[in-house]
Amino acid sequence: MQDILVSVIVPVFNVEKFLSKCIDSIIHQTYKKLEIILVDDGSKDNSGQICDEYASKDERIKVIHKDNEGVAQARITGFENCSGSYISFVDGDDYISASYIEKLIGPVCEYKVDFVCCWYNIQKGEKITPVHYPTKGLFDRTRILTFISSQYLYDDNLGHSGIPIFLWTKLIKREYVKKGLLAGKGVWWGEDQIAAFHIIMSVKSMFVVDECLYYYVRRDNQATSIYKTSLWLNQLSTYLRYKAIDKDNLLKSQLVKHVWKYSFLVNLYKKMPMEIHSCSAFFSEMERIEKMEGWREYFSSKKTGLGRRNDIIFWLLKLRMYHILYFVFLKRVYKPSTSGH
Repeated sequence: MQDILVSVIVPVFNVEKFLSKCIDSIIHQTYKKLEIILVDDGSKDNSGQICDEYASKDERIKVIHKDNEGVAQARITGFENCSGSYISFVDGDDYISASYIEKLIGPVCEYKVDFVCCWYNIQKGEKITPVHYPTKGLFDRTRILTFISSQYLYDDNLGHSGIPIFLWTKLIKREYVKKGLLAGKGVWWGEDQIAAFHIIMSVKSMFVVDECLYYYVRRDNQATSIYKTSLWLNQLSTYLRYKAIDKDNLLKSQLVKHVWKYSFLVNLYKKMPMEIHSCSAFFSEMERIEKMEGWREYFSSKKTGLGRRNDIIFWLLKLRMYHILYFVFLKRVYKPSTSGH
């Protein structure tokens, strides 16, 4: 098993508090034939220095220091400088179990699959919550397409995607990686979702390992946890990229449900109230957002498919009835700030 070179690519940006745990988890893998590419994407803290210190102690580690261009380009740079037959991505503030690569390379050796996925854990503070779905086992191309068309992005029985839709938790045959990374370039929200979708749409076989082997560390100050108007633009761009890749419309209603639940509702109820504290401010913000590319395309759908309440909110947005939406559904969460904003 130990004769396949696996490249583990780690995009690094201002994660000095978490980086040592991340790198330690990789260098202490039970699978030893690794090439570890640390891409320092213009970090302003001590992340770059930490990378160099580890490289001086482990000859499998290669460090690339570059100007900040975002995580998508950092992954592309890492890929262009790696040699592995199979590629895995680990974010610089996350970490992996000791048997992560060994468990993922197993199906490659046994079944010669192109793509392997596992489940993950969410860590917030000291709390660790496993995210474990029922999907498992070997998939040929026919079964992959059936899975994509029925439950990849949104499984009605689960209320979420059928497998993790991110680049992490994956081991991918080299030939499929670069086009996937390029497909996600240019957006800072959802770029790895687009890359992973492009890849799964291309591979001939995959295997889902029925274990939680990756640890996703959730932080309050992550870029995607802070509200700004451009978040909508990136989410709508991600929606359009899904549509462009899905030429046969395999996702159908799944895409509308996924975007509604994980973009629209999260923005309206959780993120926008961080910065918006009145009806007039909400109205002005929605007028800016409705002009963004992808908005009209999304609302060409007839409904969300997620129940009456969601469909009412959907139609209020579609018909630009922002005052009604605000006072009937949202006012209780848009609390006036103490600063008088």
